[in-house]
Amino acid sequence: MRIIVYIAMRQLFNAIVLSLLLINVVPLFHSFDFHDPVAFSPVSGNVSVAGKYFPNGVNPYLVYNSEPAPMGIADYGLSPGGPFIRETNQFEGEIYVGSLSAKSTSGVPCVNFQLNVVLNYEYNGNTYALWLQNIANFNTNNGNITFEDNIWNFSAINANVSGVSGNGNIMNNGRSFYYYQGFSSILHPPFFLDLLVNVSVNSVGDPVVYFWYNVGHSFVEYDEVVVNANNSSNVYFLVDGYQYTPSGNFYDAELVMVGDGSSAYIYNSDVYMLLLYWNGNNFQEVRNAYNFGSDTAETTEGILAGLYYVPQDGIMAVGLTTGEEIVSGNILG
Repeated sequence: MRIIVYIAMRQLFNAIVLSLLLINVVPLFHSFDFHDPVAFSPVSGNVSVAGKYFPNGVNPYLVYNSEPAPMGIADYGLSPGGPFIRETNQFEGEIYVGSLSAKSTSGVPCVNFQLNVVLNYEYNGNTYALWLQNIANFNTNNGNITFEDNIWNFSAINANVSGVSGNGNIMNNGRSFYYYQGFSSILHPPFFLDLLVNVSVNSVGDPVVYFWYNVGHSFVEYDEVVVNANNSSNVYFLVDGYQYTPSGNFYDAELVMVGDGSSAYIYNSDVYMLLLYWNGNNFQEVRNAYNFGSDTAETTEGILAGLYYVPQDGIMAVGLTTGEEIVSGNILG
C-alpha cells in the first residue's frame, strides 16, 4: 500500500512541478546556507581481504551485521545463484521523503542521502578503483538541502587522491580526497529527489565523471570531474561479488541514508528508495540487493528497511521507517 501511495504521489508531484514551471513559480536552486566541508569517509579497508578473489563470493557482513549501519539499498554482486559482475556507466538513486526527523551524533539535525559507486579503469597497464559519492545533505529541521561530492582512492590501502580536476579541490583528512560542495536550497517534505552519476571518456581517453541531482523539474549537473589518465581503457562502474578492492573495501553500489559525517538517530521516517543502473537500453532496478551498504563509514540507527512491491508496475522499493532493523540480504531478490 505504501509504495502505491509513493507512485501516486510521484505522479502528482511531477504534474504540479510541471505546471508551476510553466508559470515560472518554481525557482531553480541557488546558493544558500553552505556548511563547513565534511569528509564523508569510507570504512577503513580490511587488509586481510584487500584485492583477493573469492569464488563463492565476498562476505557482505564483514563490516556491518547490525545497526548502526548505512541503511538503504546496496548491490554487492551477490545473488541466490552465486556471485556476479555488473559493469555499467550510470547509476541512479530515486528517493521520496514523506517525513523525516533525525539528529546526527555531530549534533546537527541532518542526514545524508548518499549514492556511492566504484569507478574502475585501466591506465598504463594498472587497474585503478576510485570510490565516488554523490551526496544530498538534508537538514530535517529547516529543510536546507546541499549537494556535495567526494572521491576517494580504493586502488590501495589508504591511497591518496591526485590527478583529478573539477569544480572542487583536493583536501586532506589523514589521506587526500576530492571534495566539492555544490548548490543549496530549501525542500520541505513531501518531496522527491534523484541522484545520478555517470562516466564517459573524453577525446584523449581520460575518464570523466558527472554528478547530477533532480528535484522534479530536470537533472542538473553540478560537478564534472576529469581523471587525468590518458588513453584509459575498461572505464565503467563496477559491482563485483567475487573480489574486494585493492583497498580492502567492496565493489558495490549503494544508496543509503546516514548521518552527517557521523551516525544519526532517526526519530521519524517515511522514506522510500529505488536504486537503478543503466543496462544499455534503459534504467532498471537492482535485484538481490541488501538493506545496508558497507563502503561508507556514516551510519543510522532506529530504521526499519523493508521491501515494497507493486506487481502491476513491476516496481520494487525499499521503505525506511522508524524501528530497529537487523541488516539482511536479498530484500529485492
